[in-house]
Amino acid sequence: MRKNVFEKSTSLILLIAFAVVLLFSLFEIYTVRDFNRKIEGIYRNSINYSSNYWADQFYVANKELKSMIDKDDNTDFNRIARAEVDASVEDEKWALQNSLTNMSVINDTQIIYFAYFPKRDLMLTSVSYIDYFQEREIEELKEYLGTVTRGNMATWNEIQLGQTYYFLHIYMKNDAYSGCYISCENVLADIMPEDQESNAYILNMDGSVFYTSAKNRNMMGDLFTYARPIRMINKKICIEIPYTGFADRTSYMRIIITVAVVASVLLFLLAILYQRAAVFQPLMKLKYAMEQFSRGNPDVVLEDAHEKNEIAVLYQTFNRMREQIMDLKIDVYDASIEKEKIYNQFLRVQIQPHFYTNMLNLIHTLADAGECETIQELAKYMADYFRYVLSLNRDFVVLAKELQCVTQYANVQKIRYQDNFSLEIECSADAEKELIPPFLIQTFIENSIKHNIMIVEDLRVCLQVIDCGRSLEIIISDNGVGMSDEVIQKLEKGEDIEEDGQHIGIFNVIHRLAVLYGGKAKIKMMRREIGTKTVIQIPKVEENTDGNIDR
Repeated sequence: MRKNVFEKSTSLILLIAFAVVLLFSLFEIYTVRDFNRKIEGIYRNSINYSSNYWADQFYVANKELKSMIDKDDNTDFNRIARAEVDASVEDEKWALQNSLTNMSVINDTQIIYFAYFPKRDLMLTSVSYIDYFQEREIEELKEYLGTVTRGNMATWNEIQLGQTYYFLHIYMKNDAYSGCYISCENVLADIMPEDQESNAYILNMDGSVFYTSAKNRNMMGDLFTYARPIRMINKKICIEIPYTGFADRTSYMRIIITVAVVASVLLFLLAILYQRAAVFQPLMKLKYAMEQFSRGNPDVVLEDAHEKNEIAVLYQTFNRMREQIMDLKIDVYDASIEKEKIYNQFLRVQIQPHFYTNMLNLIHTLADAGECETIQELAKYMADYFRYVLSLNRDFVVLAKELQCVTQYANVQKIRYQDNFSLEIECSADAEKELIPPFLIQTFIENSIKHNIMIVEDLRVCLQVIDCGRSLEIIISDNGVGMSDEVIQKLEKGEDIEEDGQHIGIFNVIHRLAVLYGGKAKIKMMRREIGTKTVIQIPKVEENTDGNIDR
């Protein structure tokens, strides 16, 4: 079946290639006849576009000039023309210069704008840099303006400045001149295709040649000629192109297309054969291996390909992925065992035999003293405490319940040490709803009592729970003698500490937090001038609908 699909794909590609060759051959029959017509249409559109473009340019230039002198009497041009003292128009000169430059920039600097004030012999132009030849042209322009006697001219005139022909448009007001000029060469610059032999002209309306482009050349044979008038200046732009190049270009195109199609067919065949050997077959092996592995066969392994290509990378990736999945299964199993081990160790730490012994001795002592009410109170505290301990079967509990357990434990210790111990708890109502690991807080309170109760006359332990948004901050501080710096450093490094052959409970807490929070929990212990301060920061966790914890 797979072989049939491959053969069908090959046959379809060959059929498409043959159809392409046939279509191109049929198309070639009509190409020579239609090509000239299409090229003529292209050049007609180009000339029409250039004619409209320059008609718009002349119109806009005329409009801008009228606006500069006729908008109102307070324009920069009119203020300079009417001013009596040269020094009073210095600002207007710079403003007018900028206006002329901006108008020229808007027209891609193809149009040169000027303002001439004969009384001051002041000529301002949009040209920022003037060379020697432009200075001569400007002087000739001044001489020409001196011969103008009419006020405003509604038409564009032809003028020669130096060796260049221009179309000139001027306005006169307050014995000053405002105008612009466009070189004939600029008008013809963009209509001649650079990759095609052609000539461009500016014609008078009667068809006679007014201006010939400097790039024109002598051409023989049949010529395609097309002219289009430009409004505003009463002239035409004209282009002529020989027909001889059209058919030649078509022949070259036919040869290129034929060679390209034949080469494409051969490349298709070679590519198909290569892909079958280098891509399709290796991919089928990869597909088979993935199917076997997904069905539970862990022993499937792909041989490394000899070539260093994408297929070899896929083979190596599959083998690495298989190894990582197998290792991950082992790691998950080991982590589960480690977590269970820590939980069991945590329970053993909380239910210690010596704690039972101490409580029984305390009850015996109180019974000898006849403190029946105290025994009843102590029994209630212990019953609530052990009921909480023995009911634990999850990694997290509500903080409110944990604080109740801490309170019961503290009450037992107050009875035992005859009010030589006190515990202060500060926690907001919102924080009490959060989840924390059980016996996280009691371990540190128990440690404070264990190391300070026989030394400090009035031991005070303060517990604060602060809601920090995405985390909880638990602070336990006491007024005891404090831990040694050596013990604090070892605990923060994760080293196990033993006293009298027994592990310190704080180490177990640190290890348990690392497992439960994946290293996101932080514990900082500080020895103060009086006592020890411990800061625990744990991320908030949430219980989802399945009863699992989202960290």
